[in-house]
Amino acid sequence: MISVSNITVASDYVASRARKMLCRNVAPFEWKVTPLDGKEHTIKRVRFVKRARGYTVECESFYDAVPCEANSFGNLCAHVWRTVEQLRINEIRRQRREERQAA
Repeated sequence: MISVSNITVASDYVASRARKMLCRNVAPFEWKVTPLDGKEHTIKRVRFVKRARGYTVECESFYDAVPCEANSFGNLCAHVWRTVEQLRINEIRRQRREERQAA
């Protein structure tokens, strides 16, 4: 698990892998991250879990809930980075939409 407040910058390797993935919201606080190569065994579920000291992020296999290797050691994986980037993109889009409607 990774604390959301600890996610600031990804390494070049993680960022380049994350660019090759698609991300979609499947439930509240839950995202499905799929690589563009379509390998089914690498589809991951990223969940945001509310804890006493803020939110943590968990990454696990979508079908059998095996934890992501990087996250089990507290490291940032490409799946989590892709989800965080998608959330940032969605926030920018929402702000632009509100600005257009206000004008």
